[in-house]
Amino acid sequence: MKSLYSYIANLCFRVAFFREGLWSALVILVMAVIALLLFQSGDVTTKPVGWEKSYYVSPYNIKVKNVNVASQGNYVIAVYEGDDKGKHGIYVSVSFDGGMNYLKPIIISEVNTIIDNNPKVAISGNGHIFVAWQNHIVDEATNRIFYVKSADMGAQWSQPQQIFIGYEMEMLPRVYYDDRGMLHLFYHAFAGGAFNLFHAESSDEVKFTTTQSLIKLTPEMKGAFFPAIHFSGSGIYMVWQGKGKNFTDDLYYTRSSNYGRSWSSMELITTSAANSEAPDLFMKDDSLYVVYQNNDEKSWSIKLLVGREKGADWSARPVTISDTRANCYAPKLALSRSNELLIAWYDTREGRSKIFTRLYNTRTRELSAEEKISQEPPAARNPFAVTAGNKAIVFWEAADRIIAKLTDVYAAPPRVYSVTHPEGIWSRNSVARIEWVPPFDESEIVGYATMVSKPMRGGITADLNPTIQNLNAGTRRMILPELEDGITYFHIRSVDGAGNYSRTIHYKIQVSSNPLPMPIVLSPTHPQGKAVDSREPVFRWTIDDTERLKGFVYSLSKDSVTRPETFTTNFEAKFSGLESGIYFFSLGAIDKTNQRSRIADYYIVVGDVKNLTPEDLLDRTKRKEPVDMRWLASRTKEPSLRILFPFDTGKPWTGEAFKAPIEMKNVRQEQVLGYSLYIDRKKGTPPLRVLQKNNILTVDSLATGTYHVGVRAKYYRVVNGRKEYHWSPESTAEFSVLNPGIISPVQHYGRLVVGKLTGRGLLVSLFIMGMTIATVTVGFGGRIAFYGRMMQFKVRSVVRLIL
Repeated sequence: MKSLYSYIANLCFRVAFFREGLWSALVILVMAVIALLLFQSGDVTTKPVGWEKSYYVSPYNIKVKNVNVASQGNYVIAVYEGDDKGKHGIYVSVSFDGGMNYLKPIIISEVNTIIDNNPKVAISGNGHIFVAWQNHIVDEATNRIFYVKSADMGAQWSQPQQIFIGYEMEMLPRVYYDDRGMLHLFYHAFAGGAFNLFHAESSDEVKFTTTQSLIKLTPEMKGAFFPAIHFSGSGIYMVWQGKGKNFTDDLYYTRSSNYGRSWSSMELITTSAANSEAPDLFMKDDSLYVVYQNNDEKSWSIKLLVGREKGADWSARPVTISDTRANCYAPKLALSRSNELLIAWYDTREGRSKIFTRLYNTRTRELSAEEKISQEPPAARNPFAVTAGNKAIVFWEAADRIIAKLTDVYAAPPRVYSVTHPEGIWSRNSVARIEWVPPFDESEIVGYATMVSKPMRGGITADLNPTIQNLNAGTRRMILPELEDGITYFHIRSVDGAGNYSRTIHYKIQVSSNPLPMPIVLSPTHPQGKAVDSREPVFRWTIDDTERLKGFVYSLSKDSVTRPETFTTNFEAKFSGLESGIYFFSLGAIDKTNQRSRIADYYIVVGDVKNLTPEDLLDRTKRKEPVDMRWLASRTKEPSLRILFPFDTGKPWTGEAFKAPIEMKNVRQEQVLGYSLYIDRKKGTPPLRVLQKNNILTVDSLATGTYHVGVRAKYYRVVNGRKEYHWSPESTAEFSVLNPGIISPVQHYGRLVVGKLTGRGLLVSLFIMGMTIATVTVGFGGRIAFYGRMMQFKVRSVVRLIL
């Protein structure tokens, strides 16, 4: 080995070309590493952009309210008041898998219904559970605090016991465990002629040592209520609602750095002209985040206040969380991701109260869009948010039950549409063209998982979720041939680079290519062909296919068959006051594309009819012209257009281009001849001429400003066998753009070059290597040529000797 090293060193010092070659290889290697480091992409991070399906925490037979939840890792426990057929009590529901599934709830104590019991729960690090609530003692005519506890994660529970403190009234408890396992109780008590906040602690979860009131009430503060409390190490941070001398509510702050043995003086942190109420508190990176409701603007809104340096600095202006003008109530906080706080509340912007959420990034101080997470139609109120594992869970009350929903990290779904089968419209075309617009995702969309299903009876397969990616990211459409009559679902999920699946889009395709079967008619009062004296016949009918059914047309005529023209959606028709004679009841089914079935004829004989032969009856039933369908034209809805923008037009668009489908209703797609478009900074009208055939609005080269868009469609309808051409009413829209634009061609070209370089790291590395080789070899190109010619001479000499 030493001789090899000596030989290499001898070559380096004696042969200049070998030494220069080694230096060139070293320089090339260093430049390649630098290029790879320079052009490699950054880390891809994902964030919660959606929610899993909501689910019930409480069973249907228990009417519940006042939920409170605590979590420790993936262990989640919810407590609430419940009423089961008049039996009122405190219930607990336990989950061991991060709040996804709950054991059957159990009742831990019966209570009376004179007041709300407002149970609260705490979980220690070693699995102890403590539940406290208030109850009204009739004999004492006052409120007291009771508790139960479990030392084995809810497997067994103690008997209900009263916490003996000794004040005239104790109520509204809140319980917490600190990092030592010590139990803390915060409560309201009536003492000294006013309600105040008190603190007690217990080391054995039985005996509580209480202190004097936490708040020193003054003439300017009439009372202290509804504290929001956060534990962090030995620190306890508390924000509460205080009523001032003008009987308006503001928020105050105090803290303890020694597990509650002493407290700082109270500090006023809001100075509202109206009221600030119902605070909730969370600490992140030494900053305290307080959400509360405020009515400075007449209606209740949700605000976020930040106290920097553990509450030492409250000078930051409050951030408005809710964008609606409707009343918003009961805000709650939980940690959603490492830098994101989940804020939940309920408001009445849609009439019935709904649960809304928003994410606040503590690092960038940015707010996500508002998202409604409660389901229709029950009113939803009183949310509560906790963090379990890597997910945030929101609980709320709706229709006397507790509902929960978990956040999840997943890709946004694509926006699906079809020019051949617009959703909600029946078509006679049995070949569907399904298209979609890919969503934006931080880790990029890498493909889609799709599936096609035909719902069984009861719609069992309408909610299928494909689980295998079968399309790549470049696919934007699918053709579904030979569709059966009825409803078919196209299911699609987007898959991002991190392997997350979006929620499933269930696109509904409605096909009616064949006429409905002929209905079956009968009469319970007049059997067919049999003379009956009754003058009041009743006709009833059935049909095998009701999924595609729009209704029926019928007629009742004497002596001969007539065209059915009267439309009905009933399955029965009654007549009265008929004269003696032969009557023909004719009935046809109409599907949802206005296609009629074969006509069913049912004849009856009313009273005494003489000289009726079978030949005469057959002659009367012959049809000589088709059914008149003019009743459909009189019921045709006016066409309407809508542009499906890929963004919210209420907010500025930050891109330079986009594509938006044009949706047309009440006109079949095959009858649309084309579209006329108008887009400009000024308002205008589309000209009465077809400018494009397809229904995709393509816009590019956008700059900052406001744009006005107008669109109308040319179509035809067949009236009395002839085509009539029409223009639809104009559909207008307005959107704004906020982007830096292209200031100069040089900047535009530079942006393109940088984009290509950052996306092609390997090519750039090879280019740098090539340039490095060329640069290094320029200085001794003549030497390389000399050795090349010498090698060529030696090869020729060897060849000549061999020959």
